[in-house]
Amino acid sequence: MVDHRVDPFAGAWGDARWEFVPSLEAPDAALCTTAAAVALWNFDTAKPHDPDSVQVVLTCNAEGRGTDSPRSWELPGGHIDPLDPNNPDGPMETPEQALARETLEEAGFVITKARLFGYRKVTNPAGSQYPELAYTPFYWAATTKPLQAPTEPGVEAEVFQLGEVRELLRTDEIQLSELAMVEYGVAAALRHRF
Repeated sequence: MVDHRVDPFAGAWGDARWEFVPSLEAPDAALCTTAAAVALWNFDTAKPHDPDSVQVVLTCNAEGRGTDSPRSWELPGGHIDPLDPNNPDGPMETPEQALARETLEEAGFVITKARLFGYRKVTNPAGSQYPELAYTPFYWAATTKPLQAPTEPGVEAEVFQLGEVRELLRTDEIQLSELAMVEYGVAAALRHRF
């Protein structure tokens, strides 16, 4: 069962610590290692002051999930890769390029509009294989295009009403920090749009 007393805007992955920083200004792109989106489906029909009218696309990695474990839904997103896959030491994608690629691969979602609403600041321990300081920018993203099938093997995507996303927390099918990002991203998108 989920411990609802946990701060959804700060946490840890092993020895790495992270915190969410609300911001309309991007962190240093050279320190960004991943990017994620609150992917909004049919956002043009959302009601101005009704977050529950918003639909969100979440992804789930079906591979490696046992029959006894619940699905774990999350925001589409992932690592920032080299622009040329044959040259890992060459120029890297921008966070926005990685976001567009990852949302298409994981959710079949073609971004037509996106805006930054914050980032995770990740502090890794000294001697880690990861940079001591890294960022994950979070964007709300909307599309006017039809959803496609995800191209990443083993990944499922589904459209949820915001209320349904909240219900996923009760069944341990979403982490509290993911739900917090969904709600924060939806609120940011509604503020910006209207």
